[in-house]
Amino acid sequence: MDAAAFQEWLASVDALNEDQKRAVVAALNGESDEGQVLAALEGMVGPERKCPRCATTGAHIRGKANGLTRYYCKGCKRTFNAITGTPLARLRKRDQWLIYSASLSARETISSAQERCGVARTTAFRWRQRFLEGIQAVTKSLQIEGLIEADDLELRISYKGRRRLRIRKPRQRGGAGQPGSDRTVSVLFLAGRDSTTILRPLRSITAESIRCIFEEVIQHGSILITDAAKAMIKAGKWLKAQHEIINVSREGRTHGPYHLQGVNNRHMRFRAFLAPFMGISTKYLINYLSWFSMVALGDPSSPRDCFALIVKGAMHSKR
Repeated sequence: MDAAAFQEWLASVDALNEDQKRAVVAALNGESDEGQVLAALEGMVGPERKCPRCATTGAHIRGKANGLTRYYCKGCKRTFNAITGTPLARLRKRDQWLIYSASLSARETISSAQERCGVARTTAFRWRQRFLEGIQAVTKSLQIEGLIEADDLELRISYKGRRRLRIRKPRQRGGAGQPGSDRTVSVLFLAGRDSTTILRPLRSITAESIRCIFEEVIQHGSILITDAAKAMIKAGKWLKAQHEIINVSREGRTHGPYHLQGVNNRHMRFRAFLAPFMGISTKYLINYLSWFSMVALGDPSSPRDCFALIVKGAMHSKR
């Protein structure tokens, strides 16, 4: 950090609340991983002390439980702590959470994460999905602007890990399912020229489902670039933004300054990101999309950066 950035950070210290200041002190003093985690979690409770169940403010402090401050709500007459109602609730072994965040940042498999943290395989898997649920809450609020490339990626539906499977005809090993069939699921990629990427899973590619996503995440004044798929063309007509269509079979891969190479690059990187996991269950696809967009593309520089992202997502999910 250069001197100017440090002075800017130092000037913002006065705006921190008491819990946030304790988290900074814990990190600077080199406290144990559990101490740093607890300090970061305590900062999730704002000065209004809002109950996550009934949204009543002004809860009273009622001691501590499992290292976290316990609050008593005057509205619903129940107690809560900083992580009540979040994906982090009821998870144990908090002294390993920073270490596991390093595993997420390194994009390790469950076996590698289990070995790194010294926990059971089921615990490593549970932590992955809960932490990624927190990151998912952050990605839901993202928006995109400027030159935006949009295209969909077809993935085969996977029932990996399920004990009860619906009866279907057996299929040959390998190959790809027919796009739009009951064997595939689609992921809509929106890639900005500033490296911003938004990913949304879709059960089927229709103009209506695409239009809903476009209206939700694309800001006014942007330029949308898509291929000549009928659903994309129809969805683009409803959108109040400039829509550039690239017909690869007729015009080639580029149309002046417009192309789809950025979003196609995201497709390639996402497939490479999934490769070490030897297939993922479609049930958890949305979690892996969030992991890819916020970690694989954003690449947090330290376990603390990754854990800060998880805590931020947990705060979003509680609202």
